[in-house]
Parts: sequence; C-alpha cells; structure tokens
Amino acid sequence: MTNLIYAVDDDPAIRDLYACALPLGGFSFLTLSSGAELFSSLKSQRPSLIILDLMLPGEDGFEILRDLQSNTLYSDIPVIIVSAKNGESDKVKGLEMGASDYMDKPFGVMELLARCKANIRKSGAQSPSFKGLSYDSGKQRFLLNGSPMQLTNKEMEILKALYDHHGNLVKKDDLLHLVWPDAVDVETRTVDVHISMIRRKLAPYGIAISTVRGMGYILE
Repeated sequence: MTNLIYAVDDDPAIRDLYACALPLGGFSFLTLSSGAELFSSLKSQRPSLIILDLMLPGEDGFEILRDLQSNTLYSDIPVIIVSAKNGESDKVKGLEMGASDYMDKPFGVMELLARCKANIRKSGAQSPSFKGLSYDSGKQRFLLNGSPMQLTNKEMEILKALYDHHGNLVKKDDLLHLVWPDAVDVETRTVDVHISMIRRKLAPYGIAISTVRGMGYILE
C-alpha cells in the first residue's frame, strides 16, 4: 500500500522539490500552499504524514499544528516541520505542540525520505486491516472478511473516520463537522442514528463501536 504524504509550503520551488523527491521514496503526494488547502484536502482523504512549513500565508505552521492536534480525526497523523526557522526555541515549541519531527531548510532529500519512512513506521499508519475489516481505497469501499459492505455514503464517511482511529476516541462533534461540514441545522443525534446503523452491520463480525458518553465513539 502506497503511503500518501501532504507537503505544505507556500514556495513553489520547494513544492516542486517535494514533487520530485517524494516519489523516490515510493510515496504518493499532494503539494499544498496553505493551511486552508490542507484542511480542505483532509476532508476528502487522510494522508499517512504531513510535511509542514512554518511561515505560511494566513495561519502559520504553529497555528495549523495546533488545529491538527485539537481535532481527534487528525491528531494522530505524524507531522514533520520543515522550516528555515532553525532556532532552538522554534524547534522546542514545534515538538512540544505535537510535531513528530523537525528539519531545517535547506534539507537533504535522502534524509527527508528516511525521516518520512521512520515517522510513518512509528505511527503504525501502514496497518492494512482491523478484525477482518479493511478499506479498499481504489474502489472506496469497506470489506468484511473480503466481502464488500453495503453502506450509505454517510455511513462510509463515519466508518472511515472510526477505522482510521480504531482503538481511539473520535469526538462526536468532529464527526459531525467532517460528514456534514456545511449543514448548520444538523444535530449530533443524526450522528447517533448513523452509528446505530453501522453497528448493526458490524455486530455479527465481533466488531463493536463503543460510546463514550458525552464525548464520542471508539471502534474496537
């Protein structure tokens, strides 16, 4: 399975460098120029790792990192900060805020690829299945013991978020904003109804979705 990396930098030359370098490590990639582009892309596909510059238009890298860490859907995605801000205080701040790694610009391509592989490996992002449940990214469908699941689009989006974080809490509000980003009148009860439907389809296979009262859900 090819690991997807999002590389965020407002310098076109750096984005071009990522576009040349990342395939050498066997990665698929998407280059982005701002935090707004990053969060828009996160809604459609989850990467195995994010490379993040600090000096960006709009939200800077530290603010983007804070937003990633505060959202249960994204907080476990490893982030490598790659920045010309190479002072010790910036490095300490980035790592304490939740970055997995920090590299100075200019950087060596081989070192970057090695760090990407190491951080993806440590995060466990390459795990392909969970209790017989697997996701076919090519056909965008779930399989249970090799057989396709019958899911609505909303059920698919909710289960994908829980699957990506199996064993960990996913907040109900985060699910609501992911699946219904533009609906201001949708209540959290709507999430409960969809969760109930997914539970019925998973229960015969020994896969449970536990409710953490007042907070969210855990696929386990």
